Amino acid sequence: ALTFAERKAGGGGITEGGGGSGSGGGGGNGDGGRTTGTICGEQPLGEQSAERAILAAALDGWGLHQAAGRVIEQMLGIDHTRPSRIVRGSLARVEQAIWALQKHSMLVINDAMLKNAYDHIAVFFSALRRFGVSNNGKSGSGRGVLRLRRLWNAAALRDASLLAQRYGKKETADGLRQAYAEVHASIAKDILRAGQAPDPVTDLMAIDPLGLIAPDAGADAGLIDGLLKNVAGLGMGLDAQGQALCYNPRMSGYDLAAEFLIIQCLIMMQDHQAYASLDRILTMALSTYAWPCAVHPRTGGGSFGEGHDPLVTALFLRVIRSILIREENDALVLGAAFPTHWYEPGTVITVDNAPSSFGTISYRIEAGEQQVELQLEGDYRFPPQSVRWNVPFAIKSAVVNDRKALHREHTILLLPQTRKVVLS
Repeated sequence: ALTFAERKAGGGGITEGGGGSGSGGGGGNGDGGRTTGTICGEQPLGEQSAERAILAAALDGWGLHQAAGRVIEQMLGIDHTRPSRIVRGSLARVEQAIWALQKHSMLVINDAMLKNAYDHIAVFFSALRRFGVSNNGKSGSGRGVLRLRRLWNAAALRDASLLAQRYGKKETADGLRQAYAEVHASIAKDILRAGQAPDPVTDLMAIDPLGLIAPDAGADAGLIDGLLKNVAGLGMGLDAQGQALCYNPRMSGYDLAAEFLIIQCLIMMQDHQAYASLDRILTMALSTYAWPCAVHPRTGGGSFGEGHDPLVTALFLRVIRSILIREENDALVLGAAFPTHWYEPGTVITVDNAPSSFGTISYRIEAGEQQVELQLEGDYRFPPQSVRWNVPFAIKSAVVNDRKALHREHTILLLPQTRKVVLS
C-alpha cells in the first residue's frame, strides 16, 4: 500500500489535467509528478485535490515526507522547472492544500519549502474568511459539494491561523481563528441535527481526517456516537458485530472510503471492534493491498471508480497508523485498537522511528504468560503532555520505571520520559 501511494505521489499519475503519455517514475525519487501518463494501468489522480491532500497526509504519517511535500507543491502549482502555476480562482483546492501543509509542517523541518508554500497560500486568506462568513448559518443539509466544502473551509481556516502564527502574522492569525470559531460552531450544530444530513458519510470527514470534531473535546464528545447512529439509520452503519457495512446504492457496492472513515471513528472511541471491521475489509483487498472505490457485495469485485483507488489506500494507511500510534491534542496514544489476540503470550509488537507531531517514537510490546511489558523511547521535539496506553484486557497492577503506578481498567497514563511499563 505504501509503495502504491508513493508512486502516486511521484511519477505515478498525479497530473495537472491528464492526457498524453509520460515516463513513469516511482518511489521517493519520482519526477515530482510532471508526467501525465499512468503507471501499471492506473488512472492519473488529476485534479481531485481532496484525494491529493489526504494522500500527502498519509505519506507524512509514515515518514515519506519528501513524497508528501511534492504532492503539496503540485497542489499549489509550485514547480521549480517552469513558472509558478498556482491555480487562481480555485479556493477549494487551496483550502485542501492548506490542510495538508499544516500536517506537513508538524512533522518536518524544511523552512524553505514551508515558507515558499506559505507565501503562495497567504494571498487566499481573505477569501477563506469571506467564504466562511458568507456560508455560516446556512443550512448544513445542502447536498454533496457545498456541505463537504464547508468542512474543508473550516479546516483551512483553523490551519491557516496556525501557519500564520508560525510566521509571526499575529493579526492575520487572530482574524482567521475568529472566523474558524464561528464556522466550527455552525458545523457542530448541523451535525447534531440528526436525520437532516442527506449524506452523513460526508460528516465523518469532520471527525477524521479533518479533525473538526474530537472525542475528548467537551460538547463534541457525543457527536461521534450520534453521527454513527445517523449513518446506521440510513442503512450505512455497523452490523451486530461492529463491522462496517456501508452499502452505497450510487456505487452498487460497499463504499470503502466510508468503511475506513467509520473505523477511524471506532478507533477514536477506543472501541476494540475497530480491528474486526478492518479485518473484514482486508479480505476485500487485492493482492497488492489496494482497493477499488467500491466492492460489489455478491461478486467481491470492484463496482465503481478505479480498480486501485488512491483515496481508499490513503485512508487505509491512516487507519493502520492510528492503530499503532496516534496524536490526540497534547496526548500520544499507543495501542488504540489492538485486538485481544495481539496480547497472547509470545507476541511481540515493535514500532521503530514513527514520525509524529511530537517527534520520533519507538516502542516494543512483549506479551508473556502473566504480564505485558512496554519499552518506550521518544526523540521529542515537542514532548506530549502524556502518553496513553490502551489495552483490551483489565489491568490488575502496573509498574512504571520499576515503581508501582496508578492505572484505569483498560488504560494507563504515562509521562513522556517513561521508558518501561509492566502490566499484569
